[in-house]
Amino acid sequence: KDKRIMVLDRGEKSVEVAINLTKYTPRVVFTTHQKDSSEVA
Repeated sequence: KDKRIMVLDRGEKSVEVAINLTKYTPRVVFTTHQKDSSEVA
C-alpha cells in the first residue's frame, strides 16, 4: 500500500508507459531531467 511507480523521462515511449500505468494505479510519478542552472537562459 501507498507505493508509487516512478517513470523517468527518456522520450515519448516513457510518456506512453506512464499513461498506460495509470490504468492500473493512480500513483504514477513522472520525472523529467532538471536543467543545470548554467543551462537556464
